[in-house]
Parts: sequence; structure tokens; C-alpha cells
Amino acid sequence: MVKCSDCGYLAMRVEASREIVEADEPVRKDGKPQTSLGLYPYPLCFATKIDVEQETKNLPDSISGRDKQVLEILNIERVCDRFIAYQLGFSPRERYDMQMLEEQRKFQEERLDADRQFRKQQDGDTRDWQARQSAKTFTKQVIIFGVIVTLALIVSQIFAAFVPIIWETK
Repeated sequence: MVKCSDCGYLAMRVEASREIVEADEPVRKDGKPQTSLGLYPYPLCFATKIDVEQETKNLPDSISGRDKQVLEILNIERVCDRFIAYQLGFSPRERYDMQMLEEQRKFQEERLDADRQFRKQQDGDTRDWQARQSAKTFTKQVIIFGVIVTLALIVSQIFAAFVPIIWETK
């Protein structure tokens, strides 16, 4: 379980330029944006997992004041698959780019591992096939040798049977 107030994707939008900047400490701790910077009054989730402004509308009436409502939303414990720990000095876009690079690196590592496993399996299968082929060839050679020896014995037996007959007729 994580809190949005601890997430690096918690951002603020500059109203004039629509630029997205990191949410600073006053927003994370008190729910108060620095209005002197021309920020939109509600923080946003750069990963688009929550809509802070929409969620404040669903809060009970006992929590009054926008700052308290925002702080309440940011401190709710939630399950979020896009959470990335906040580090001062990185914009949400930079965090997103870093996370994408990390995911790409992991994906490439997994692909390389899978490729290595596949090649290892293929090498093993090839060796097994070669061993089976070698055994089949050896078996064929033994059978052919056996047939030749048998034929030679049959021919010698026939010859041995007719030799005395040939000698007697002379």
C-alpha cells in the first residue's frame, strides 16, 4: 500500500503554460499549492491513476476546505502499480522516462535470458538427435555386418557341402 503524497508522479500543472511540474513539499505535506507560481489548485497524477479533483468531490462534508480535502486524498493508502518513490529534483516526466528505460532494460534482459534458454534447449535437442542418429547408424551397420557374416557362413556351408561331392566325381 502506498500514498500519493510519497509518489514521484504527483505533479502540478502551471495554468498559464499547461506545463507539468513536480509537486513540491507544501502540496505533499499540507495540500497547499504555491499559488504565487500560477499553479492549478489541484495536484494531478502524472501516471493518470487517480483524479484528485474528482475524488475530493466524493469526500464527506466533514472534511472542509480544499487543502484538507487534497491532503486527505493524497494520504489515502492505495494499491498502485505505477508508484515510484519521490525524489526531490526530478520532474514527473523525467521519472516516467527513467521508469520506461528501466522497464525496457528488464524486458531486454528477460528476452536475452529467454533466448539463452531457447538456444540451450536447442543445443540439447540437437545433441540428442545426433546421438539417436548415430545409434540408428550403428544399429544399421551391425545389422548389415550380421547379414554379410550370415551370408558368408551360408555360402561356406553350401560350398563345404558340395566340395566332397565334387572331389568324389573326379
